[in-house]
Amino acid sequence: MELAIFIVLMLFSILEFRKRLLFVSFAFVMSASVLYYYRDELLWIWSSPFCNIANLEPSCSGISVNEQSPLIYTNITEPFITTLILVGVSAILLNIPIIYYNIAVFLKPGLYYNEYIVLRLLLTLSFILLFLSLISLYFVIIPTAFKFLMSYSKHDYTPTSLLPQVYTYITSISKFVFLLLISLQLPIITSLISADAKVNLNSDAKANSNATQKSKSRVNQPKSRKLLYFLFLIAATIITPPDVTSQIFVTFGFIAIYEFTNILKAYLFRLNSLVHWL
Repeated sequence: MELAIFIVLMLFSILEFRKRLLFVSFAFVMSASVLYYYRDELLWIWSSPFCNIANLEPSCSGISVNEQSPLIYTNITEPFITTLILVGVSAILLNIPIIYYNIAVFLKPGLYYNEYIVLRLLLTLSFILLFLSLISLYFVIIPTAFKFLMSYSKHDYTPTSLLPQVYTYITSISKFVFLLLISLQLPIITSLISADAKVNLNSDAKANSNATQKSKSRVNQPKSRKLLYFLFLIAATIITPPDVTSQIFVTFGFIAIYEFTNILKAYLFRLNSLVHWL
């Protein structure tokens, strides 16, 4: 009887997951279709930080054949591939609220009311971090980074000109976006891990009072730390260019943010216990 109930619940979960996945896929395809129609305006939005720094706003607004473009294509397939990447990344960012909504709806039947409230809180905080990261990336981080990098293209004794490749520019911005989005989600991930560690702590304390001190250490040092470090390395490998130095820097950046959130969370544990799951 229990096996039949388990099978029915699994089938219900699979059907519900397929329904949510189809809904998200449909929203992605529709938004990508609309964004593809406005691909020229989309390229102008993405290239505005570079154009503003390079003082080439008129060229970026409308480029004719005889004008010098601040961004160039170098092969015949590059415009098509760049457009697909641009539309795909923009569609993913545009559908993040829909993805969050479907995650909450999918997990709601298996959660208690207080757990569902915590899930909504975490998703809301995650969305706020995403929004703030995109704003800071577009208006602060990208202009500052480009201004610093472009300063090395000017030489006193050798005349040089900087003409970035459109594909390289779009892929670099996309990596910046996903790198920052993943980095700012680490506090949310750490909160979930700390919550699981705290639950294990309480259960271990009830089962064996002599293991309390060992369980407390697991709050600051969860068992999944090695797995997270490995996932950080994989994320850095995907995001960064194919060189070891960039991968090491990005990986250590992820680890530093993760450990900082652990230290901050341990400090908050000692201050108060207003939020049970943190």
